[in-house]
Amino acid sequence: MHPRTARQVATKLARHFIADVPPAAAVDRLTDAWVNSHGHLPTVYAALIDAPESWAQPLAKFKTPADYVYSSYRALNIPIRDGRRALQPFEALGQRNLMPGSPAGWPDTSADWDGSSALLKRIAWADVVSQRLGGRAQRTRTRAAVAGRDAQQRDGRPRSHAPRAARRR
Repeated sequence: MHPRTARQVATKLARHFIADVPPAAAVDRLTDAWVNSHGHLPTVYAALIDAPESWAQPLAKFKTPADYVYSSYRALNIPIRDGRRALQPFEALGQRNLMPGSPAGWPDTSADWDGSSALLKRIAWADVVSQRLGGRAQRTRTRAAVAGRDAQQRDGRPRSHAPRAARRR
């Protein structure tokens, strides 16, 4: 593996995950991890996670719409049942899936994704998601309340789930 290739990949990873202008020390550590491991990506990823620059406050990266949607789906445990419907947020947030505006792919700097219009679109999408999930949570609470109420007798004691014949004994 050529050292310049290692540096190029390390710079791209640091730009995507750490900062638009990645710290030289972080790029150096990622490059060293790449070269010393002969391009073993899990080793490079571990170096990225271990880099103190990855966690320096304030965090410097603004997620791309795709990263925002993916991380939201994961964090909220949103099931993906209909593939076409799952792609709608990408279109609404300005990053159509597999349709970059140029052969170079989607831009990877915060300035390309952090405008006021983009932020308003994210807030609107998050509002829609919260309304849907809120309805799901309300239905779950209602079902639990009904199940709890059905499990109680009128006098407040738990209702027996044993068959009638067993209760008479």
